Amino acid sequence: MNIHIGSNGGPPSTQFDESQPAGSSGAHRWWDSPALPRVGGIAGMVSPLPLLAAGWITATAGQNLRQNGFPWAATLAAILTATCVLGLTALHSMRWAAPLRAAGLVTAAALLAIAGFFTALGTEDLLANLASTPRFLSNNEAITSIGTLTGSILTLIVTPLGLAVIGIATFRSGLLSRTGRLSAVAVAPCLVLGALVSAAATSAPVAAAWVPVLAACWFLLGRDLLRSRR
Repeated sequence: MNIHIGSNGGPPSTQFDESQPAGSSGAHRWWDSPALPRVGGIAGMVSPLPLLAAGWITATAGQNLRQNGFPWAATLAAILTATCVLGLTALHSMRWAAPLRAAGLVTAAALLAIAGFFTALGTEDLLANLASTPRFLSNNEAITSIGTLTGSILTLIVTPLGLAVIGIATFRSGLLSRTGRLSAVAVAPCLVLGALVSAAATSAPVAAAWVPVLAACWFLLGRDLLRSRR
């Protein structure tokens, strides 16, 4: 709001600055940070390292989610990709409606929940190897069933849907190069198809064959996000 003194001693007039949205208090929001897209870009470019490590462990040691270092590789990959999603959400914040911004937050939260799941498995495996403690999570059928169901919902439904919404918005926005926009669109179907291939694969190398494709998509998306300008 701007107050102007009238000419010739007239009464002051009040004008509203239309550049600020109605009801805006001017408070700093997390998605206004100019550094967040760059941080997300770096995270996206680094995420192939734990993704490929998880794929290598699967191809050489079999599909064991609880041992051989797989939980820690999966945890780091989930955290890095969640950071990339938040960076992409911040990049689009000036053009996105609230529901699309919420999709980015839900997707990041789902990835962080997956990271928490694998952290619990990794911690259990570490304690079992170092202190010979019982594997409470793995040996409890109820907890295993609930964890498997929750992980499947987050991996096959919540995260892909959120990534699909973000990917379509990214493709239509034109804020990234064509390579970055195609990578954003490809992440969700690659994740779903990869999970289905892993479930149906009869050998460990086949189960991990899709991981390099997913890693390449995140790398290309992160690279373009790092180069982006708000």
